[in-house]
Amino acid sequence: MKTVSVILVGAGGYAAIYAEALLSEKAVNVKIEAVVAPNPQRIPHYNIFVSKDIPIYTDLAECLKNHKADLAVVSTPIGLHYSQSILCLQNGSSVLVEKPICAHYSDALDLEAAQDRYGKFVAVGFQNSYFEDMLLMKRHIMEGLYGKPVRFKTVYAPRRSMAYYKRNGWAGCITSVDGVLTLDSPINNACAHYLHLMLFMSGKSLDESLMPETAEAETYRINPDIENYDVAAIRCKLPGDIELLYYTAHALEEHGISPRCCFEFENGRIDFDWDKGEKFTGKTSVGKTYSYTRPESYDEAQKLWDCIQAVRDNATPVCTVKTALPHMRIVHTIQPETVPHIDSEHVKHYYENEDEYFGLIGLKDIFIKCFNEDKLPYDLGAKWAKKPNKFKIEVN
Repeated sequence: MKTVSVILVGAGGYAAIYAEALLSEKAVNVKIEAVVAPNPQRIPHYNIFVSKDIPIYTDLAECLKNHKADLAVVSTPIGLHYSQSILCLQNGSSVLVEKPICAHYSDALDLEAAQDRYGKFVAVGFQNSYFEDMLLMKRHIMEGLYGKPVRFKTVYAPRRSMAYYKRNGWAGCITSVDGVLTLDSPINNACAHYLHLMLFMSGKSLDESLMPETAEAETYRINPDIENYDVAAIRCKLPGDIELLYYTAHALEEHGISPRCCFEFENGRIDFDWDKGEKFTGKTSVGKTYSYTRPESYDEAQKLWDCIQAVRDNATPVCTVKTALPHMRIVHTIQPETVPHIDSEHVKHYYENEDEYFGLIGLKDIFIKCFNEDKLPYDLGAKWAKKPNKFKIEVN
């Protein structure tokens, strides 16, 4: 079996999952060629890297002067994804870049083209696209097991505190503290994978996600100390007259909303409710039932293992730039020039376990009602809601 060499570009925060995986017994015939981290001594596995004589650099360009690898895993701030991914491609590495692809849509298009220029792949870390049963579900949809898709909808709103936003210089920012475009929001980062899952499931081939034709969006900023929105509700129209609805937020006055999904078809439906401990359950109009394992039952590093295997097989992983572009197009299309801020009368400012929170009063109930009735908050007459902005999706 071919030994695959890997450079870790970023090794703290979420990237520690990759470091842990590559240091585990599961990493057979896999070599960590080098690690790049701006503050090496602060990364969780620093002492282990040192004990194993794994080179550690603070600068990617300097690392690449001395090392080549089959695969580079880029898990750094959003504003660095493009430049670091391109640099790794130029150095002969395929790339697994964390979601989202990058900050600028034009850069994402260049990354897509760069795969052909350099003969390497750029995989994007939307984790749900790599899990075996999620791929089985997509195959069933593509085969017409449930009939023509009618509506995909999801609600997912994990609460976030001020500690979350203060952990770095870009969380909740449109532009990071060092002036780099970031567009960090629930839709673009923390909750992006469930929006992408719906787009991915709508695709006509395994590596395709449908590009929406139109979008309506309500975006609001509840937390006064961040720059971008922390509440969003969107409705998109996909080709084939498929409706997509997504409700997501970080600003709740109580514990958040765990993922709930409902994928409706002419001859069946697929449902998922994280809190009920159920799998994704598909039911056809003729009474057949199918189960698909819950995402959290899988190894979070599955995308890494898939990319390593793709290197060995000279293949391409299922989720590439092409697959992730529709998500990014939505993010850029709905981004408001001025983010609407909700009046303080609708906001609960509170502390819990010595941490600070801002919550939109009644949001949990509104979002659940929206999900059940296929509406946006404005449709339901929420006191704080404003008429959604409507967009035609431009694909170039």
